[in-house]
Amino acid sequence: MKKAIKHILEFRRLYLLLLVAASVFWLFFGCMDTTLPSDTNPYVLTVNTFVANPADTMNRAPLSGVAVRIYDLDVDPNTPLQETVTDDIGEARFNLNIPLIGKRYRIVAVYDTVTRVISIDICGNDDVDFLFLRIDCANVCPYFSEDGSNYIQFGAPMLVDTLSDRADNRVYISPSLVNPSTVTKIIDVFNPDTSCSAITFKVSIEPVANDPNRIYENPAQYYSIDPESFILQPGKNRLVSITFRAPIKDTLDAVVLRRNTQTKIDSMFAVRLRISTSLNCTQDLDIYSIVTAVPNLSPIINLRAYDQKTPQKPVAEHEVYLFGSGSRTINLTGEYPPLKGHIWVDVDDNNASAIPPQEPILKLVQNSGIMGMKIWRRGFPENDFYNVVQLIADFQNDPAHSVGYINTELRGIQVGDVIAFQLGPDSYTLIYIRRVDNGTEQTSSKQSGIEFRAISGIYIN
Repeated sequence: MKKAIKHILEFRRLYLLLLVAASVFWLFFGCMDTTLPSDTNPYVLTVNTFVANPADTMNRAPLSGVAVRIYDLDVDPNTPLQETVTDDIGEARFNLNIPLIGKRYRIVAVYDTVTRVISIDICGNDDVDFLFLRIDCANVCPYFSEDGSNYIQFGAPMLVDTLSDRADNRVYISPSLVNPSTVTKIIDVFNPDTSCSAITFKVSIEPVANDPNRIYENPAQYYSIDPESFILQPGKNRLVSITFRAPIKDTLDAVVLRRNTQTKIDSMFAVRLRISTSLNCTQDLDIYSIVTAVPNLSPIINLRAYDQKTPQKPVAEHEVYLFGSGSRTINLTGEYPPLKGHIWVDVDDNNASAIPPQEPILKLVQNSGIMGMKIWRRGFPENDFYNVVQLIADFQNDPAHSVGYINTELRGIQVGDVIAFQLGPDSYTLIYIRRVDNGTEQTSSKQSGIEFRAISGIYIN
């Protein structure tokens, strides 16, 4: 009996030794952890895809847009368990529940017509790498374009340009901090499809000293770049926007007074930008904006009666005008009265059967924020209206410039009228009436309307 018990104890000891040895083996060489073999643990499998030149496979770059599928070989080797596409940094992630003893998977990566396949045992948070070779490729400096058609290779002489949305190359002051005046320039950056790898870009504001022609003062306060960094795969492009935010009038006045050179650089705001790349190719851009407190004079605007039909124009159009715009706008939703724009022209009868003359009636778009309008001057010389600085001074010096506004309608409009619109307590727009049509004129549409030029954004302290 004692001998039998001794054999049993020896067997149990041997079993425990074997169990400990197996545990150590699986701990260092297998998928063992502290859970039971029947348990599963959540793991993240990361698949990395790269591209490289066959002549230099160690110089690899992330490859996006690769279709990756994973198959569970123990369950269904023919149907993907999960599938996705690699992101901008060439990664695809799969959430898996893997048993303690591991699990065998097949991973397939497809890019264009090239397929890469691997079958592996996965125990934990493992990474799998795939390398795609690009034949007949060469890493060259990328290109950029200002107009989307003429591309220049990085490393060209510094691009110098003015940001402006006006014919006089100026930017109008911001009405307020919450309603800024902005101008944006777009640069199109392109990584040629003959490149071997992706390129990383960074756009930065460079410190530079002022010179007699430009003043680089607090550029980050007035300029913003979007995006500041990005990655371009071969054959891909990205639009980079450079936006200038004009200062308000008080800030501009303080800057001009402090600089006091009596030249245009007193109101100039410049920035030096550098676009650097992972290929050590760079491109510098020198951008500047000149700010003015003088509003811009619009082109000639011909505003036809809204929703008016005539025998010559049986299908009505829905024209409105937005102050500051260079042309009239069609309200595509076509509701009557309009809910878009600032002003519009109405008639008493907009049916095609109406008999002219049909007087054009000027109205405000309700809820547009315009406080009111009035006829400020009659029989005003057109050339005097184009002298914007003097015109604004005359308007500001008129004691009645801020009173007498109505928000209903204006009738009896005549050529030579200067109509004032009050946009806010200290903000105005002036328009000069060049022509008035009532439908009796020799026009192709026989519609009523007005023709005018506008000076928008007059700010009076």
